[in-house]
Amino acid sequence: MPICTQCTCPVPYLYTLYQSMNNLRLEQCPNCLGFADPYVEHDTLTLLLDLILLNREVYRHLLFNRGSEPRHMGQTGASDTQGTPRQRSSRSKDTWALVVKLGLSLILVDAVIRWRDNKDVSNPSHVFSQVFAACFLDTLVFHLGVTLASILLLKSMDWFRAAFNRPCSSKLGTRTEFRIPLVSLTLFYSSLAKLFLLLLLAIWQSPISSTAVNSIEPGTGLPNHIAQHELTRSALALLDESHFDRAWVIRNVLGALWVFFGDIPLPH
Repeated sequence: MPICTQCTCPVPYLYTLYQSMNNLRLEQCPNCLGFADPYVEHDTLTLLLDLILLNREVYRHLLFNRGSEPRHMGQTGASDTQGTPRQRSSRSKDTWALVVKLGLSLILVDAVIRWRDNKDVSNPSHVFSQVFAACFLDTLVFHLGVTLASILLLKSMDWFRAAFNRPCSSKLGTRTEFRIPLVSLTLFYSSLAKLFLLLLLAIWQSPISSTAVNSIEPGTGLPNHIAQHELTRSALALLDESHFDRAWVIRNVLGALWVFFGDIPLPH
């Protein structure tokens, strides 16, 4: 069953489809009284931009509501097949298939970006296969660790509620509709922004040669009393291109922040 992207309350349908072509009406959430999922009408570019901006609503749309059946004109109530075990099993298989396709695509992009920075050009195909294998193993270990931690966290939350007699709210659709592959799917969606910046860095890499960079004195343009200060010189030394790895910062620091803010499938 789909959920409201605003309050995560389960809803029977996201929109009503009429007989005329391209004529639909968004359904209202019974809990927050807003539109259950406005992203039904949005195009792919809008979804991609909101993914990069870490919009929670677009994550909930892609994880829980993507592919949900509409209500057809004249139909009332929820469909009898939306919550059957067969339907849930089919949706779980589709989610795993999407995880595999999206994961391999993103790993390939990451491998190409890393391979491009490799200086060994004697055997490029062999080097690329090694880089791809390293990216695959790195992604696999990372996803296994996060998935295991997510399962332990959910089990701990269930134990806490049972021990203190605090049942889970029936309005929390992210808990009732949670499935294991959603963790990996969220991580891949969160990595889109990281790979986007890495791709920009690879395309628009600074064409300035190392000799030209070294000829520029650190602190040029600053007042002398500021440029000669010890803290200023230390800060400028950290930003030196010979010591500052932009790709490492984007891949590890910013990537970790995007994953942290993208914990949408975990019930709160």
